[in-house]
Amino acid sequence: MNKLFLLVSTTAIALCVAGCSSKNEDEKINDLISENVKGNVKEIKTITYQAKDVDEKAVRTDVVLASSQAFFDKEGNKAEFAENENYEAKPTKEKHDFKYNDKGNRAEAQISTDKGENAGKLIHNYDDKGIHTETIQYDDKGEVECKYVYPQDVKKGTTETLIYNGDGTLKHKYVITLDESGHHNKLEVYNAAEELISSHTYVYELDEQDNWVTQFEYHYGKPLRITDREIIYY
Repeated sequence: MNKLFLLVSTTAIALCVAGCSSKNEDEKINDLISENVKGNVKEIKTITYQAKDVDEKAVRTDVVLASSQAFFDKEGNKAEFAENENYEAKPTKEKHDFKYNDKGNRAEAQISTDKGENAGKLIHNYDDKGIHTETIQYDDKGEVECKYVYPQDVKKGTTETLIYNGDGTLKHKYVITLDESGHHNKLEVYNAAEELISSHTYVYELDEQDNWVTQFEYHYGKPLRITDREIIYY
């Protein structure tokens, strides 16, 4: 299975979703709202499995691709985040510690390894109205690794993210289509030449708060991954 198709909806998608929620000038937005999570949430745990097709149904395999754990404060912002990814030959384990600006927007995420070593950082920038416009990812040496830019002039119900390499050249464009509840139900990935190189669709099982607890991901109609999400409320 092509690694591109596996990586699309984990680390990269998380940063793309970070730019999905625009707001009015006077509206305060926290991490839960930005990630389309409803309710007074304390903790979210996820585990992602490789999926297979059994009798035309998506079924979990025993292969765990990723897991994460996020803690939220009572203001709805992330206090701590940790993730494990097993997509490559060398699995990664990271922890994110966050800083927020005086308007309550996430300004920085310091990334460290499971051994406490510096693994880079994410810097989030906003315009004068407080709208999230870009995220810059730095490596452990302080060099720009990539940049995520969130255009605002897109049609209703969709979001776009432009992903640039460290040298400023365009790498990918992600186009996400949202359903009526704000969950992304389709993802299309384009290369720098605007050619479609990957298409993903999503189906959800929801809890009583309208938050998804199971996400089924399909690549061109074939089961790719299943993510289980446990949400703990205050």
